[in-house]
Amino acid sequence: MPDISHTGTRDPLLKEAELTLNQALDMCRSQEVARQQLDTLCKDEGDNPINFLSRRFKQERHNTQNRTTAATAAQCIRRAGKAVQNLEQYIEDVESAVTLKKCFVKQYV
Repeated sequence: MPDISHTGTRDPLLKEAELTLNQALDMCRSQEVARQQLDTLCKDEGDNPINFLSRRFKQERHNTQNRTTAATAAQCIRRAGKAVQNLEQYIEDVESAVTLKKCFVKQYV
């Protein structure tokens, strides 16, 4: 029989407006499986659930920050690449203008 004395199991059941017995049993079973998995993970780590989850949250936040930093760096590199292309095009345009001016000066001077 599923245990509904735990707040994490009871609260979602109370929030359901039209709860059927099968839905209640499924929710209780999934909560129980999740709790067992957490206990197994904590035993493997030799830790209590609060410390385990806190450490996992910090690791995930750190990983997210690293992904954000990498994305920002990649975006800067793309922008720099576009700036270099624009600069190269500008240099080509200036060189063309200088060449045209030289041709013009040779012909009319």
